[in-house]
Amino acid sequence: MGVKKHGPTRIAIIGAGVIAREHLLAFRDLENILIVGISAPTSARSHRLAEEFDIKIICNDVKTLWEKTRADAVVVAVPILNTHEVCEDIFVHDWISLVEKPIGYNLAEAEALALMASANSHRSFIALNRRHFGSTLHLKNLLTANTSNRIIRVNDQEDQAQGVAAGHPTSVIKNWHFANSIHLIDYFLQFGRGKISRITREIKHQEEWLSHVSAEIEFSSGDKGYYEAVWNSPARWSVQVELDSLIAELKPLEQARITRKGSQTEELPIDSLDKNFKPGFKRQAELFINQVRGDSTQNKLPTLSDSLETMRLIDMIYGSPEISQRTINI
Repeated sequence: MGVKKHGPTRIAIIGAGVIAREHLLAFRDLENILIVGISAPTSARSHRLAEEFDIKIICNDVKTLWEKTRADAVVVAVPILNTHEVCEDIFVHDWISLVEKPIGYNLAEAEALALMASANSHRSFIALNRRHFGSTLHLKNLLTANTSNRIIRVNDQEDQAQGVAAGHPTSVIKNWHFANSIHLIDYFLQFGRGKISRITREIKHQEEWLSHVSAEIEFSSGDKGYYEAVWNSPARWSVQVELDSLIAELKPLEQARITRKGSQTEELPIDSLDKNFKPGFKRQAELFINQVRGDSTQNKLPTLSDSLETMRLIDMIYGSPEISQRTINI
């Protein structure tokens, strides 16, 4: 696949919803960028975004978008059930893609897309924006020098009933842990060191809904992770990392709090980029453009393979829900 080195970097986007607009806001703020085309099934939305962002080419399909723009890169921000079909079309063209998470509404679909990308030698990156929060990056840098074992606690809350009310298809609701819990479960792979060696999990149901999901995750480094998800409750997302000398917490995820031995808790301000743009999106756009331009010296952008690793961890925690307790040795 070609690498863009000279002149403005040409970006196309597929999708015209709220998240597509957030991507466009982030890319528009970068230097030497041209947003050259948009494709979406809803003509009215496409035209509204085209007018707002001065996009000259509006298409109804991926093939036409490629032929008319010859863009260097494409951003895919479509509903989950459309991701597979859209990626089938984009992977055959000579552009680099940034695809909104998740890359499938279940693990099998995600693995099929990974094989498809590999067969076409297509370079694809996945938009896991919470990896690029200022708070996440601060904690990763802070913890780097500390070699003591870590305990990572992740508290999740998901609401299937709310998903139903929002009109999401049944197949997506049944796999809501892939659609949304991916944000929380991905933190284990950000803060845990080494390979995952064992997972012990417990699942409880209330009527047809998940009620409570817990898991203990052991790493080869000696780090341990504890996942707690209380479904259909008012609980809040949070991530906590405990070491011998400090406790670091993200709650809300955009804000870091650090408690050291013998001192008061330090609350860090929310990063300005995460206030001015949808959190994580501006850094994500910058990293993606660096890839497109051939500069990957400091790349932190998750690849399709990285995303698959998170999807597999989700599957190990949530897979076979009819079995209330199970232990997986890896």
